[in-house]
Order: sequence, then C-alpha cells, then structure tokens
Amino acid sequence: MRLKMYNKRGLSDIVATLIIILLVIVAAGIIWVVVRNIVGSGADTISNSQKCIAIELQFKSLSYDSTGDTWDLKFQRRPGGEGTLSGVDVVLYGVDGGSISSLDEATPLDDLTDIEELETVSVSITGDNTAIDKTTGVIKVELFPYFINPDNGAKYICETPLEHNFQTAVVEITP
Repeated sequence: MRLKMYNKRGLSDIVATLIIILLVIVAAGIIWVVVRNIVGSGADTISNSQKCIAIELQFKSLSYDSTGDTWDLKFQRRPGGEGTLSGVDVVLYGVDGGSISSLDEATPLDDLTDIEELETVSVSITGDNTAIDKTTGVIKVELFPYFINPDNGAKYICETPLEHNFQTAVVEITP
C-alpha cells in the first residue's frame, strides 16, 4: 500500500512542475507580444521622423479669392526626401491673431494625390474665413507634410512645420 501512495505523490510533483513551466511559457509569450509592439511602433516613428527631416517644400504664392471665399496656395516639393509625400496640411495665420487650418475643415486637403519631387501643388482652403481679416491679411503660412502608412493606413503628420513668414502682411503675394 505504501508503494502506491508514494507513486501518487511523485506524479503530483511532475504535474505541478509541468503547470509551472506552462505558466512561465505563457507569461513569456505575453511579455514578448507587448515588447514587440512597443519596439515596432517606435521604429515606425523613427522612420517617419527621418522622412520628415528630409522633406523640403518651397512656398510659391498665396492669394484670396473673394468670389469663392477661399485662400489659394501654391507650393513646390524640392528635390530630396525619401519616399512619396502623401499630402500637406496647411495653417494660415492672420495679422489679427486668427488662423485657418486645413486640419479643422470638414473636408481637409486629403484629396491631394501623392506629391513627387519637383511637383508644384495648388490647394484651396475654405471654411471659416472670418477667422482672418481680409483687409489686414495673412502674416504666416505653415505647411505640415504627412505620410500615409501603406500597411495600416495610419496618417503620420510631421511635427515641425515648414514655415513661410511674410515681411509685411499681405492678401496676395507671389515671390
């Protein structure tokens, strides 16, 4: 009889050891998934930041169209920069402190096609144009390039805008 009881105790030790090993493997798998996601998203951010540093846009012109109540902006992508630029978000600043942003619009400037090197792009910004007094005009334009991740469709907006400051406020300018 004693022999059978001893064998059962030995079996319990083996089962307990196997359960502990399985728990350790499951915990390691969970930790691996979390770490991989954190490292992967960090790598995407670094890659996108490198793209942003190399992008250069040149301001061409800005004018106000009173008929359509729109600001018409032209800019050109200069040579350099890795990858295709998916688009640009625009912020106009008025002398009186008001601003208009394509980020705030019901229809942002996402209808732009991919912007290749040396391509000149024209965009119109509509919306709350009362935010900028047309008699005093625009003093600064900020262009925020962005990239669309082809894998998941996520939009990455470059943190540092490309700015054009006017020496004097203008309603229409062509450099």
